[in-house]
Amino acid sequence: MKKELTIEGMKCEGCASTVAEKFQSVDGVERVMIDLDSKTAIVESQNEIDAP
Repeated sequence: MKKELTIEGMKCEGCASTVAEKFQSVDGVERVMIDLDSKTAIVESQNEIDAP
């Protein structure tokens, strides 16, 4: 499953790195791509991703 999420509050590479690490720690997440300019994360996982 692939899902694009908007992540408010990311302002630097450190923030983006922290967000990526948190997503990667979720069971079933296979890949995370962060775009700091658009404040989005594309998350690929084995299971459906629920996001508010």
